[in-house]
Amino acid sequence: MSALMTTLARSIERRVADCNAQELANVAWAFAKAATPDTELFAVLARACEVQLSSFKAQELANTAWGFATAGHTDTRLFAALARAAEARLADFSVQGLSNTAWAFAKAGHDDAPLFRALAVAARQRLPEFNAQDLAHTAWAFAKAGALEAELAEALALAAESELGRFSAQGLANLVWAFAKAGHLGGRLFAACATAIRGRVAEFNSQDLANTAWAFARACHTDAELFGALGGAAKHCLTDFNTQDLINTAWAFAKLGVPDAALFSSVARSLASQQRLGTLSVQQVANIAWAFAKAEAIDTGLFDALARSAAQRASDFSAEDLANVAWAFANAGLLEGRLFASLAAAAEGRLHEFADEALDNADSFEARKQGYGLTIQRQDATQAMGLQLGRDDAPSTSHYTFSAEGHILGFYGEAFGEKSRGRREADDSGRFVHIPRQTLRQRIVERLRPGTIRWGAKLKSFACWIDDPERRQHPSTPANGPFANGVTVTLADGSTLDAALLVGSDGIFSTVRRQLALPRDRLHYVGLLVVLGIHEGPLSLPLAERRIFETVDGTSRIYAMPFTTSATMWQLSFPYPEAAGKALVRDAAALKAEIMTRCTKWHEPVPSLLRDTPLEAMSGYPVHGPHAGIDAALPAFEVEMCSRSSRAVVGSREKARELHSSLALQPARKVQRDAGLDMPKVIRLLRESGIGAHSAADARGLDAVVADVIESFTPTPMRIVSGGRRIPLS
Repeated sequence: MSALMTTLARSIERRVADCNAQELANVAWAFAKAATPDTELFAVLARACEVQLSSFKAQELANTAWGFATAGHTDTRLFAALARAAEARLADFSVQGLSNTAWAFAKAGHDDAPLFRALAVAARQRLPEFNAQDLAHTAWAFAKAGALEAELAEALALAAESELGRFSAQGLANLVWAFAKAGHLGGRLFAACATAIRGRVAEFNSQDLANTAWAFARACHTDAELFGALGGAAKHCLTDFNTQDLINTAWAFAKLGVPDAALFSSVARSLASQQRLGTLSVQQVANIAWAFAKAEAIDTGLFDALARSAAQRASDFSAEDLANVAWAFANAGLLEGRLFASLAAAAEGRLHEFADEALDNADSFEARKQGYGLTIQRQDATQAMGLQLGRDDAPSTSHYTFSAEGHILGFYGEAFGEKSRGRREADDSGRFVHIPRQTLRQRIVERLRPGTIRWGAKLKSFACWIDDPERRQHPSTPANGPFANGVTVTLADGSTLDAALLVGSDGIFSTVRRQLALPRDRLHYVGLLVVLGIHEGPLSLPLAERRIFETVDGTSRIYAMPFTTSATMWQLSFPYPEAAGKALVRDAAALKAEIMTRCTKWHEPVPSLLRDTPLEAMSGYPVHGPHAGIDAALPAFEVEMCSRSSRAVVGSREKARELHSSLALQPARKVQRDAGLDMPKVIRLLRESGIGAHSAADARGLDAVVADVIESFTPTPMRIVSGGRRIPLS
């Protein structure tokens, strides 16, 4: 067969000029279908197709795109021309043609924004005609291209739910992968897919298993029965997994806290036996270490190999990877000296300093909105600026997580560390600073030289000199000068100023970014509504006095912290439809009613905290984040710069999903290592002892009450002295 196809390829090359549109499309389709991606033939076909595209019918356009994508011949010129031709004729496409075209462009990595927008409109109009395969292909394609918008996602989810029984195993895996990848994490679809998948796991291949596990973990959708089935199936075919699928599977089980020691042991053996450890990327090293440490599956041989690799390549790690590797080895109790020295040196090399001048559209400092509270965890930068923030601190020494009923789910903080065992609950931490945003602004402004901030400076437009040939030739901007690639900024009052660099740090709705008009630059609604408030005066229960607490019920979450020494700031977040959320936040009374309905049965002081916060001290907003596909809109430099922070953005988005899912209700999710405690045991004993949020009313203080339970089973007992201070007995 191979010899025959090669002979045919050479013959077609010689006569390609004689082929009409249908014949060109058929050749591309046939060679791709026969898994014969003859490079020379496809190169000739690409140019021939480009010449005749105006005579291609809709089906021929779809077949050509599919053929080239399947053959892996992603000719940029041809796909650009195909996009324009297909966009003009989408009304003539069959539903299979629509889904195959979307699939082909995504597979080829040619995520043409205008084409995908047009495909989305056409798909929504004809979704009732889509079969299961069309739905799976379309969802996968739009997610892969970073183009799965909310309207299409909702329509696809609704259509897919009624067809799940007709999906292939790969179609089910691709469907959940697509929705997780695009950040559309509706519990109803994932619950329906879990039911459909559980009975068909035996049909899944290694990639299907890995993608499914990854998708459910990304969506924070726990399903013990499903993961039991996935784990059992994975153990029987681990030799078929590629390295990334192994890592994704381990990450998923660790992320959801699914205990499967046999699976992790098998993954470790597979990584070692197939000599994969030497081929790992730096990110894969970090992810494996994190997953095994999170799952408490400490395989010494695996960690030794990871330590050697990480130490040798520490300078290649991103900041997040450095943090993950350090956390993983510390959490595993494997404090290998050479590794941590390498990590420290690499981390130090990533510290950067920047200087800037500021334009602020507020008329004055006093016109600035107060804003809410900040927690400054490290004061290196502020101290380097000469800022002494201790006088403004509203201190806390402990942080608790409660269930809605007031049961303690976790706690940590300096009050419980080995170095802080003697600290009284009323003592300042000396490490973290809680400070109102406007107060921090005031302290920074006090340190700036006069005139650094230009108040009332609202941006109208800007022009980069590199885009202006006349400016590039201006005597004041020599070709090799320091400001040859500067920028001219025009303000709303008509005045202009020149600068070497314009930094658009003007918020998520950035005017600077909007005026760049980047393709596919749009915000993605993360599905949460946030309500913030400031409560002045004492609370009904002194739970937030010198303490941070958060309460979760698996859907909603409140976070409360000292704002000043006499006020408490709180933030309540919960899933809510975007359009309805935008309307709700415009009606303060309705917003107040909504949050009271959600939290009226929660433990005190939550209901009274919300009830007693005046409407004028509250605000709400839907939470947005950058779209997953924004990197496609940026040139190489910006992609590199954004990569330094994008993981943190994505990580915070994923953390938000966890905090509003059943994962948040798992006890002892965060463990303070220097406390040396068996945290699950402590949490269990606290509950058995009836200690919870209400215990903050105890005269000794909640920290001291909790310490009594800790001391009941720790080897070094402690005694209580005046003020709640605890001293080890010798």
